[in-house]
Amino acid sequence: MARRVSLLLSFLLAFLVIVNVEAKSKADQIRAYQFTSDYCVGDPKGANVDLQRDHCVNVDARSVKPVVDAKRLKWLSDVNNGAHSCYLMSFDSPDCPDTQNVGVTVMELPPAFNKCVTSSQPIRSVKFVCGLKMSVSASA
Repeated sequence: MARRVSLLLSFLLAFLVIVNVEAKSKADQIRAYQFTSDYCVGDPKGANVDLQRDHCVNVDARSVKPVVDAKRLKWLSDVNNGAHSCYLMSFDSPDCPDTQNVGVTVMELPPAFNKCVTSSQPIRSVKFVCGLKMSVSASA
């Protein structure tokens, strides 16, 4: 009996892991590259950064270039259908502080793809968000 319970628990755990991985792999996401130069010049710093929707990622960059993640495009269909608008937000502080737009650069996606995000200060965190229309800075 203990063997059956153990086998059943193992199966249940494996199922939950598979469901979690599947759900995570379908989450809205874009990619970004960080640069140590002011205008995305030269090679990116390290590997790309995956930015899941509504999750803050701390970076250490002078500039950032958002690119499309071809495997996760559902959000783009929603934008094209008028369901919502999406943006890349960059902050001059870590942890994407919820401030009154001080030290924040907002660029609309998809128009900002492959454009360089710069700031007068180093970029310390970035966030991919979708929702209502925002005022967008012209720092492309």
